[in-house]
Amino acid sequence: MCIINDIKNLIENIKNSYDKELYDVYLNKNQNLAAVPFDDSFEIVQKRNLLLSKQRILSEKILDELNLFDCLDVPIIGLKGVFLKNKYYGLIDRSFDDIDILVSSINAKKMYNGLRELGYHIELKTMYDNPIINMKMIPEYYMNNTQTLMMINSKKNISIDIHSNLNITNAHFINSPTKFDTKILFDNSVPFETYKNIRTLELHDNLCILFRHLLKHHVFYGKTQMGLQTPIQHVLDLAVLINSNDFDIDMLFKRVIKYNIVPEAIFCLNLYNKIFKSCKQIDIIPYLNYLNKINYKFTWKPVLMGSLDMDVEDVMIGNYEKKFPKLQHAVNFSQSMPSEFLNWLCQSFIISFSIKYLLKYKFCRCYILI
Repeated sequence: MCIINDIKNLIENIKNSYDKELYDVYLNKNQNLAAVPFDDSFEIVQKRNLLLSKQRILSEKILDELNLFDCLDVPIIGLKGVFLKNKYYGLIDRSFDDIDILVSSINAKKMYNGLRELGYHIELKTMYDNPIINMKMIPEYYMNNTQTLMMINSKKNISIDIHSNLNITNAHFINSPTKFDTKILFDNSVPFETYKNIRTLELHDNLCILFRHLLKHHVFYGKTQMGLQTPIQHVLDLAVLINSNDFDIDMLFKRVIKYNIVPEAIFCLNLYNKIFKSCKQIDIIPYLNYLNKINYKFTWKPVLMGSLDMDVEDVMIGNYEKKFPKLQHAVNFSQSMPSEFLNWLCQSFIISFSIKYLLKYKFCRCYILI
């Protein structure tokens, strides 16, 4: 109950702090809409009911599909989506539109071939790095060095993202500093429902993966990223795990250090503490002390440290104007472009590659246009 009440307070504060247009744009995104049964406007209620109706249908389709995946006799770990919803969310709603799985690179070829027999094919938008050829010629190497292999069953309208190395950023073949080990994640994993070959992440491993997932959709976090907003669902994911019976504060700290994900943990746990004030609180001082001790350098450190005393509503809705006006102006300019493609191109390949300059030097519109 504390989770629901705190989310309700967050939504009310955002609504009272920002103009209606910005609030409506933020709330109407699926990852926010599913999580907030508190706005009683007719339009929001209608959209939310339609979203949840479609979500129930998709959930049933995905669970049926998992039965087919289980028969492929390939060990897999389910990530996010239905796996989080069914194991931790209870009566709280969660949206998702695909299936994410982790499979060892050694088994990736077998999984890929099995999915093809089930009617899946590689999505056209991922053809830029030749996945068909790579999965035929060098499947293990390819899966160890790409962020995801995206496949779709067009007849069933179900998409699946296959991962083997969770350290790869969205820019394919670029490793992040994190140290996730797929073998260790499998060793720690736990069974998912009654499936034979389908497992889910151990709780504290799950939190570490979710810390990075929350950050990786921010333009300041890594190359080829875009956006400044944080979806409500991403912090809800953290809340349902932290407030579950199996959560252990000391174990989380050990895993965060093991996977070299301290900055991400600080950002996310600070956000969690500020939103879920009536729930279990996590002391971030040990994390900050450890970060200082190892003198860890990373590009977005100014954003991390600045976020610690920002209003939580500003962080959620993506308003970094007070702390980082140059970054905010750059993103605003990009978002004003006449097409979503140009916005994506500008944020993913100009702004995200220029973060250290935007955080340090005076913003110049001409620079963004270069």
